[in-house]
Amino acid sequence: MKKFFAFALALVAFCAVSAQETQDAKTLYNEAKKLEDAFNKGIPTAMNPKAELTPEAAKGLLTAMDLYEKVLALDTLPDAKGKVKPKYTDKIMKSMAMHAAAGNFARAGGVLFNAGQKYPDAYNAFMTSGTFAAMTGAVDSVYAIDFFNAGNCAFGTDFPAAHVAYTAARQANIKDPQAYTYDIASLQNIAHNDESMAEQCQAEIRAISKEAVDRFGTGNDYIFNNYMQHFIDDSDYAGALAVLDKAIAKDASHDNYYRLRGLVNFSNRQYQEAVKDFIKMAEVSNNYAYLREAANYINDCGKRYLGTLDTVSPDQKAAILEMYKQALSVADKAAQAPEASSVDDIIEDINYNIENANNL
Repeated sequence: MKKFFAFALALVAFCAVSAQETQDAKTLYNEAKKLEDAFNKGIPTAMNPKAELTPEAAKGLLTAMDLYEKVLALDTLPDAKGKVKPKYTDKIMKSMAMHAAAGNFARAGGVLFNAGQKYPDAYNAFMTSGTFAAMTGAVDSVYAIDFFNAGNCAFGTDFPAAHVAYTAARQANIKDPQAYTYDIASLQNIAHNDESMAEQCQAEIRAISKEAVDRFGTGNDYIFNNYMQHFIDDSDYAGALAVLDKAIAKDASHDNYYRLRGLVNFSNRQYQEAVKDFIKMAEVSNNYAYLREAANYINDCGKRYLGTLDTVSPDQKAAILEMYKQALSVADKAAQAPEASSVDDIIEDINYNIENANNL
């Protein structure tokens, strides 16, 4: 639905009418009423417990609301004497309020979602449900779910629409951190598809990830990774390390904290410190992706540390070889991790670097 309805009659008077003046309000109203009645007949009741709501009837409710919107605009037009005498407005408002109170828009959204009509049909139904619930003073945690469901309907198809829905869910204090995860992912896809939006999306991702960390803590890796990224982007290594040290103090067994600290030190060219962090991460982790990444970074730390040296002393050579040895050890652990795939390419490169380092 292109826009949502307001209960206040004062707002109705401002609806655009130029394209609707030649239409018959009665005809539109009757058409909408038939669709609404068909929807109502599909809802199980004590008199008709076997009633089943079809996707066609569910979509019909949305179409009926669109038609009612047009009727509202026509119903507020002045007559030949310049007077406004609404004939259908009160009926329509009561109907909308009834459907909102009964949760019928969310019901329609569920039927359409299960029928595979996720976007735009189920999306519109859930957005309408959430909007009406907010307007009628429902508990925000209730209608936040409607907006979250709407976002899930649009995600993967229309990322800007998904972002609108997830934003509404966040503003309604949704208690599920997945709303933040998918909102960030929506913005990343928007930026990927439209480079002109990259800076704006990055700023929003920073704000959303910080909001999520403040609400839910640092335990969600995806959210925390996005939160920490802006420290690296801004070269605020001291700030990043302060956040990570605090997180580690609370949970010294969380592998991602050490992983992130390794990435921060690597970005700051503190290669020996980065190696220590990646080794510590490997000690507490069985995550294949993290272990493979750590082996790569430790291996790269050895090469980069070597690249900073004009001449190589025996102690420095030993330090470089130790890095490669640790990289090999982490790669071997990655190969044994659950859901592991091949790490032969990494091991081959590490062994090549060890051979070269021995010749220094």
